[in-house]
Amino acid sequence: MKAVIAVTAEDISNGKQNTCTGCPISLAIERFFGCAATVGSMFTRLYIGTGTEQVVKTPSECVSFIERYDVGAPSYPFEFTLDVPSL
Repeated sequence: MKAVIAVTAEDISNGKQNTCTGCPISLAIERFFGCAATVGSMFTRLYIGTGTEQVVKTPSECVSFIERYDVGAPSYPFEFTLDVPSL
């Protein structure tokens, strides 16, 4: 499944720097899929139900966003595609 996910201005305002949970991208993924998510520079994990996780490669545009956001550089809403084999 290819999911087009929007990181909104609200996600950016509510997000936390230097954390894989609570960052703007994880907030956007959680809103889209309705499950917990962690986002790292290499992998994104979606936690579906009890003890089930789906691990996918973090898109390059997300990595670029994380690098800017974590150092306090200006960050803007954007969309990205997350390729999730199955949920």
